[in-house]
Amino acid sequence: MFEKFEPIPFRKRLYSVDELKKIYASLGMELTGLYRGNGKAGRPRNTQFEIFAVATKGGSSPQLPSC
Repeated sequence: MFEKFEPIPFRKRLYSVDELKKIYASLGMELTGLYRGNGKAGRPRNTQFEIFAVATKGGSSPQLPSC
């Protein structure tokens, strides 16, 4: 099924929220929500190494905490 798609090049490293927004935008997606590593909604702190990001493609985005 995925044989006809080109892989998306990326480097394995930590990305900032602003970098994630740019990466998603390059794929026609929008970062619509962020959750801290503990699952609580809100902009992650600089000291956190794990976050959960929600992105949507197209015009329909659910109501989520702002980025």
